[in-house]
Amino acid sequence: MNKTNTSILVAGVTIATSIMPIYANEPIEKEQTNIDVNEIVKGYFLTAKGEELVEMLLLEKQSGNIVEIVDSNVENVIKFDLVIKNNEGNVIETIGILSDNTKTLNISKEIINDKLNENVRIDLIAGDDRYKTAVEISKATYNNSQDVNGIILIGKNAIVDGLAASPLAAQENAPILLANKNELTQETEEEILRLLGENPNSKTIYIVGGTNTISQELEKGLNKLGVKSVERMSGSDRYGTSLAIANKLDTSKNTENKAFVVGGNGEADAMSISAKAAELNAPIIVTNKNKLSQDVSKFLNGKEIEIIGGNNSVSKSVENELVSIDNNKAIIITVNLLFFIILFINFLKDIIFTTVTLPFL
Repeated sequence: MNKTNTSILVAGVTIATSIMPIYANEPIEKEQTNIDVNEIVKGYFLTAKGEELVEMLLLEKQSGNIVEIVDSNVENVIKFDLVIKNNEGNVIETIGILSDNTKTLNISKEIINDKLNENVRIDLIAGDDRYKTAVEISKATYNNSQDVNGIILIGKNAIVDGLAASPLAAQENAPILLANKNELTQETEEEILRLLGENPNSKTIYIVGGTNTISQELEKGLNKLGVKSVERMSGSDRYGTSLAIANKLDTSKNTENKAFVVGGNGEADAMSISAKAAELNAPIIVTNKNKLSQDVSKFLNGKEIEIIGGNNSVSKSVENELVSIDNNKAIIITVNLLFFIILFINFLKDIIFTTVTLPFL
């Protein structure tokens, strides 16, 4: 059989090779490659190489080929295979994903599976301003007041407070709404009344932040709605507020004993991890860039810590202290605002969220 000479450009290097033509009824030669999981996944995100891999697999599916994810641990090697077959069931290519960390491998498998099977619904929700957007998200998420156990109110500019409250919102089935310091907008007030329904005395309104964000006068007005209670969660600053929120979380639901740490000015970092934190019921702890408070150190002791953001958000000295608290197992994940969308797509299936106007912005 004649060979066809050709050349392939791989990573900028031209490799001379030869290709054997395949004729009818001849067996298809399988191609197999192995990739370390750390090349395609970092923390909870696909790397650029990971995105390229998924895009390639989607193109294979679009062309009529079959893509399967197959567990294939061999001896002491932890791995799964991405098996590409033609429409006759013949294996064309096998890509092995290897790791010495079962958890990381499972995360990568979940992400790839979700993307390949399009297990995510994306709806666009927006209002004329941040208040109305928050209301529209609440309406889309909670059709029935009986599904709501509470309501979370944050100040209109308190981005970090709102993000840190995401796990509490998930735990309490509580929408997050926005307030001015001294009053509610008409739309927000109407939405609160709708959410309280006929049994307001069974529900709690949580105010996140101090009186500089939401005043005592507004708090008194909320108490007149006949709710079970109005609880304020606040500290002397955003760091203390995040800790107050964390202490309201049910630790029994945080089965991975996880805690995420972001810098005080790391809004994008907190945004990117908020969905995963809500899913795990894990706290988002906000820290001063250069100093870790004793209260935060005490709270984090014994937890599995993940630092979200680079040293511009959390300094190297604080990072080292967190690593020490976590017995040298703390994970550092550098993210940016774009990963907010990626994280929602990767981990929250069949949810409703806005990609038009975030209620905090």
